[in-house]
Amino acid sequence: DDAALGLRTMSNVLLSADHKPSIVHFKLPCARPISDYAEHPKNAEFVDSRGFLHGTSIDVNPWTKQEEEILQDFLEKTNPDIIGISSRSNYDKEVLQLCETIRKRCKAILEAGGFGPTYDPNAYLNKCDVVCVGEGEKAILALANCMDCKRDFSNVPNLAICQNGSVIQNPLKQFQANDWGLFQWNSSCPSFLIDGNVLQSIDRPQVAESDYYTMAGRGCVSDCVYCSAGAWYRLYWNQGIPMPRRRNRSVDDVINELVIAKHHYPRIHFLDSFLIGSNEYLLDLFKNY
Repeated sequence: DDAALGLRTMSNVLLSADHKPSIVHFKLPCARPISDYAEHPKNAEFVDSRGFLHGTSIDVNPWTKQEEEILQDFLEKTNPDIIGISSRSNYDKEVLQLCETIRKRCKAILEAGGFGPTYDPNAYLNKCDVVCVGEGEKAILALANCMDCKRDFSNVPNLAICQNGSVIQNPLKQFQANDWGLFQWNSSCPSFLIDGNVLQSIDRPQVAESDYYTMAGRGCVSDCVYCSAGAWYRLYWNQGIPMPRRRNRSVDDVINELVIAKHHYPRIHFLDSFLIGSNEYLLDLFKNY
């Protein structure tokens, strides 16, 4: 995820409480020509305007043993208290193997989150200490605070843990819209990229250099069977929490972020599944934009 939307919000939450997060991008999204369709691709395949077939990301640029070693060396050197891994369900097998590799040399609390771990926490708890189910800002902050104070974190909302061979899923807690303001550019969080068998420092939380990515809100109003975004709200509804399908940030919050971003990027992209809202909201957003 070179846009790093989730990583940006969680790192900003941690920075606001005087924690010291770092972001490590492990591999970049990419596309390369391929000779034929893969039997079981992990990522999208597409035909370009010239008729050439392309594969993408891990299918054409899998991580190497050397890159795993680079990641392990980095983690040993920085010695974090918590290692958070964000993943999607199509990478479950590879990420679980990576978690096992990290475990061999790092003793930090290993936490997994994202669509993959959220919908299959049991699989990740075989390799990780905790899984964050649903939105992770409050959970990662509570976990970091517990680590600082050497307190038990087994009851932190949104966390799933394994105790005495049984998986315990703590109740969910919704991340409130008035808690936002966290997408904004923040150069205080060290960011790194591992790709091409090299570790490099980057001066921005997202990897993309030419375009800036953000969202005006969270949630999706559709129910596509191939996508997890439209089912996210059901996690909360199933626990009696009436999370709306769509939650928009305030217009001022969005514009304040973009005012900062425009000094660093020539183009802005909204990555919302659906950029929708009331007529009043959208007219206000476009007018201020």
